[in-house]
Amino acid sequence: MHLQIIFNIVLCVSLGVSEFPITIMTNAGDLITGELEYVMIDGKNKLMSRYLGIPYAEPIVGTNRFMKPKPKQPLRRFDARRTPMACFQQTGQEMEILKNRYGMPRFTEDCLTLNIYSPYQLSTSYLLPVMVWIHGGGFRQGAASMYSPEGITLYGNVVVVTINYRVGMFGFLRDSNGTVPGNQGLWDQHLALKWIQDNIDRFHGDKNDVTLFGQSAGASSALLQALYPGNKGYFRRVIAESGTPLAPWAIKDISSAEKYLNDIGCPPNTNETLPCLQSKSPMKLLYNKANLGPVIDGDFLIASPEEILLEHTPRTAPARDMFASVDILLGFNDMDGVLYYNTWAALLGHTSLDFDVTRKEFDEKIVPEFVRTKLSSAYSNATRYALTELLTFFYTSWTDPTNLLIIRNTLIAMSNDPMFHFPAFQVAQAHASLQRGSTYLYEFSVHSNKHALAVPPWLKGSYHADEIPYVFGFPIRSNASIFGHTLSNYTKEEKQISRTTMTFWSNFAKTGNPNVPEKNSLFWPVFNMTSQYYFQISNQMTDASVKDMAQFHPRRMAFWSHLIPHMINLLQSTIQETEEISHTRNETVHFDLMLIPSNGTFHIYN
Repeated sequence: MHLQIIFNIVLCVSLGVSEFPITIMTNAGDLITGELEYVMIDGKNKLMSRYLGIPYAEPIVGTNRFMKPKPKQPLRRFDARRTPMACFQQTGQEMEILKNRYGMPRFTEDCLTLNIYSPYQLSTSYLLPVMVWIHGGGFRQGAASMYSPEGITLYGNVVVVTINYRVGMFGFLRDSNGTVPGNQGLWDQHLALKWIQDNIDRFHGDKNDVTLFGQSAGASSALLQALYPGNKGYFRRVIAESGTPLAPWAIKDISSAEKYLNDIGCPPNTNETLPCLQSKSPMKLLYNKANLGPVIDGDFLIASPEEILLEHTPRTAPARDMFASVDILLGFNDMDGVLYYNTWAALLGHTSLDFDVTRKEFDEKIVPEFVRTKLSSAYSNATRYALTELLTFFYTSWTDPTNLLIIRNTLIAMSNDPMFHFPAFQVAQAHASLQRGSTYLYEFSVHSNKHALAVPPWLKGSYHADEIPYVFGFPIRSNASIFGHTLSNYTKEEKQISRTTMTFWSNFAKTGNPNVPEKNSLFWPVFNMTSQYYFQISNQMTDASVKDMAQFHPRRMAFWSHLIPHMINLLQSTIQETEEISHTRNETVHFDLMLIPSNGTFHIYN
């Protein structure tokens, strides 16, 4: 068979054809036809194989809708040379964006597919490490085909798989009694991993050397997969870019589903809920107001990530053991928090991201809205009020409180700290404390005028998703596009940043250590409880790029690690005691925050 493939390659090249078909047989006996193509990487023309839209599950229609996915029945023959359709998004507006800007052809409920990219190897006995990409999008939007991983595939010499999974209400709806089970998107990811285990060797991938990697909600998803014991043996490593399960946005409250069900006309928490949902057309189910995502269902997630990672109860031991068994590389971008400038612009009535925030707007609008919508909705009104006062005080520069530039910087810090930076630090500490798998932490802080998403004109640093083009090797490719636009004309410095980043990522996928087997001139030390080192990926990387987390905004990190949890526990317990007293006396008692003593209760140290 290989001689015939070689003959076809020579013939197609002689005829000037850049793409030519290749057919393989899966372990299930399916014949899948992909294509071989030469791709220019770092000035070299390299041959790779690409297989698009391979289904790993049955269509999620009818009685399959809102349920766990079912494995795909044998395909017999499948043409994997067309861009696959995406899953339905949470809103029609998001579907239009994916269609018009990102080139998604159509949307379907038969969307549980995966794409495979492989450096072409003539010898089937040589298997390569596998990297499985889980896309982000806030659990409400996105598709696997928005990403082009050819760069890291060929430069890192790894097999890359990108997967579709259900998003929005289709992927994360759960009612209170569990009739609609929830976490459908996580179960999709799990089933895709099982398909990879069963078949990836036919695509030159090593099923025993699988690494999950993802960004934002995809990063949180990858780490959530590492908390599910049913994934044991499916992967060995996780790379999480700007997202963890400990971020306040990662786990949702089930109550969000109740309003959704009422608004679309399906009775919540009854035997009619599921049949009602399954009877409607997909377009009738789209909805913009629900805050949906992973939930604690007692099945995929046996408990909250906080309980699994930060406590040591016997009930969560299997999940914690799964987490401890994998190697983890995780981190954040220095300007991840600017992502929320879209929210602040809408809140303050601005149509662009280039605006100033006044002291009054910060105190009276932004901080209350941040606490209400970005932190836990389960907190009482009194707790939210106290958090608002704390954050307003802490993120105010009292030496120059009305300085617009300082207000902007503190707003970015307030958005960065609880949403991205501190949760990554928490996960790194939790993993390192278990002393089994290796732990590596990074900060991506490349200054560039090229950004994956729209940014304010004043931004200096790496915005949310800005690391993706470097991870996927865009600077050393020609005409690579992401999120609907092409990024090109990279500088020599930016090309080297991409080479270094891809080497770190692919090394980690191969060995669990970003420093080997391929040599880098820079050394990235492991993060442990003795030496909490992280590596700063920046424009000019030297030995000084290795930094100690103890010097990473220690006052801000201590605020979120010590003061905020202490105050929440204090307030919640005070409210509980007040309610118990009220119940005993059979009268209404109003909890007044002004009764909290002011003689040293709120200590904030510089």
